[in-house]
Amino acid sequence: PLPASLEIPQFIYHVQRLHLTKTHAKESKSFGSVGALTDKCGDYSADEIARMAAVLEKDDEARLVAHREFIDLRAYVFCRDSMGEM
Repeated sequence: PLPASLEIPQFIYHVQRLHLTKTHAKESKSFGSVGALTDKCGDYSADEIARMAAVLEKDDEARLVAHREFIDLRAYVFCRDSMGEM
């Protein structure tokens, strides 16, 4: 069974080929404050928070970036229409 997140109809007619790909991907999110980062990403030690705050205080354009790995699963369905074309 395919995951519902792929949004593939339950029934597809005239399928010639189904190609599934599974890759590791990374989502990145940037934060402009230490508080926003800790609210979204969890707890850090007092030393880590102090070092992040020091960087943000020195540079107004500095951003903290957090990365989250996830599995990117895609399905490519190749069908023939009534004219026999893919």
